[in-house]
Amino acid sequence: MNSPFKFLDSFDKNDKDIFFGRERETEELYQKIFESKILLVYGVSGTGKSSLIHCGLANKFEDSDWLPINVRRVSNINKSLISSIQSLATEKVDESKSLKKQLQSLYLDHFKPIYLIFDQFEELFIFGTEDEKKEFIKSVKKIAESELQVKFLFVIREEYLASITEFEREIPEFLENRIRIEKMRRQNAEECINGPCKVHKIEVEEGFAKSLLDKLSPDSSDIELTYLQVYLDKVFRISDKQHFHLNLLEQIGNVSDLLGDFLEEQIAQLDKPEDALAILKSFVSNKGTKRPATREEIVSYATSLGRKIDAVETDQLIQSFVGLRILRDKDDNNRYELRHDALAAKIFEKISGDEKELMEVRQFVENAYEVFQNRNILLSSDDVRYLSEYESRITLRDELNEFVSNSKKEHKARKRSLRRVTIISAFAFVAMISFLIYLGNDKINTDWSGTTALEAITVFDNPYDQFARATHAYLLADTKEAHLALMSTFQIILAQPGGRDSIKAMGIELPDFVQRSFPAEIIQTGFTGKSNNIYCFTNDSLLNVFDSNGKTILQKKMQYALPISVWFSDTEQHFAVLSSDSLLSLYSIQGELKTQISAVYTR
Repeated sequence: MNSPFKFLDSFDKNDKDIFFGRERETEELYQKIFESKILLVYGVSGTGKSSLIHCGLANKFEDSDWLPINVRRVSNINKSLISSIQSLATEKVDESKSLKKQLQSLYLDHFKPIYLIFDQFEELFIFGTEDEKKEFIKSVKKIAESELQVKFLFVIREEYLASITEFEREIPEFLENRIRIEKMRRQNAEECINGPCKVHKIEVEEGFAKSLLDKLSPDSSDIELTYLQVYLDKVFRISDKQHFHLNLLEQIGNVSDLLGDFLEEQIAQLDKPEDALAILKSFVSNKGTKRPATREEIVSYATSLGRKIDAVETDQLIQSFVGLRILRDKDDNNRYELRHDALAAKIFEKISGDEKELMEVRQFVENAYEVFQNRNILLSSDDVRYLSEYESRITLRDELNEFVSNSKKEHKARKRSLRRVTIISAFAFVAMISFLIYLGNDKINTDWSGTTALEAITVFDNPYDQFARATHAYLLADTKEAHLALMSTFQIILAQPGGRDSIKAMGIELPDFVQRSFPAEIIQTGFTGKSNNIYCFTNDSLLNVFDSNGKTILQKKMQYALPISVWFSDTEQHFAVLSSDSLLSLYSIQGELKTQISAVYTR
């Protein structure tokens, strides 16, 4: 006869006849499921949340009334959701299609309202990445706001309830419809003992149920259902399968650490208990909850703890734990798992501080690898430095090792590239600053040269002061204003007695255009136009045009009165001269007279 008690397994729909003590919660859950598209079921570990969903609620529906889809995260909750939908679809839809289209197609396949049940939903917050969560929240929001006949049922441990705020920010109503599952009261717990025994025709001695609960929970009126089922299963196995007598409780003895004692007993019976414990540790998260693992992950984890366990021994130990009802057999993703979080908590107590630290590192790498698979983002330089401290102490599976190795190579390449870029940038920066300084100085000098040249002609009266100021303007910048000032003041000094000798005595090296010798006094000078060629009229009616290097372009003796003004065309191919006898003459740049007209000029 099989045990009527579930040990570490949750109740499912087939256990309706032995599911007792949760009638009120089952009815409340059934009513709440219709109040909105989202229902949150929460409570501490061991309160029977999964059993309430998969047995209590499931048996409230007729098969035609609902299509339950159970979703566990596995490696990624979004991929698992699509995979779970695909497994029930009769008309296959391309997985690249949107979640909404997948659900629409599934509804048309079965014509039943769809119930997406996310049991052990805390796994998303323990193992999930930020990208994974964001994508899932977006999917839930979109489906919840649609007209699809789809409801969400989330089952989560109470200590992770605060994590739901991530959902609440995007879906404000997420927490509005919820139910807390409390620990079972003693009266209901007695029904969990007497009810299954009655169904299986096991005679229960009067006072047996009360005595069992007193031993299991002597200081509390609340009963942990996980431990109750383990205790009852143990009683059943040492009984004659037909009677439950009080002496059975004495025979079992102390049950203060019922699950811990069970675990140690089973491990001690194995040939290599230390290897066995290393295997079990691989099924526990860094938060003390259960985590699924493949055989390869189990071997990798055991190796990181210093236990070299080959594949054959690993398989033997895994099958032993499956037979001992500590592990569930592998699922469709080839992952094994502890039967209950209560077992994970007991194993977690045996994990050392160093081992916990390595567990956190391993989880960090696994999450980063998940991001890499979705977005092709390698580890950052800070991440690589962080992992370098643990390289000699942790062993990762092949794909994780390759991921870390590629991240290191990328980091080194970036470092070399950054060094090159830094050197080039530094050089470019220095060059740019130098150029800007040069431009700035050049602009300042140019502006100041013009001002100084103007001062040379207008401010100073002494010819030598004028010449000194004009020379300073020319040294600041080679501008047209400096040219004119220097040439004009030079010619004024030349006209002074002993002027040329005075300039020579100054030791100033003058440009060619300044040193030109003019036989008469300059009465007008200026620029011809854009080319910056210089023209100069002397009082003997001689017009000189020369470039800035002193090369003569034109020298022409005017045949008429002294010139008053001169203008050059934009092309500098012609110029007009207004003379003191009111005659306006037009010449080519070669000095050929083109035309003359009389003009009225008033001085």
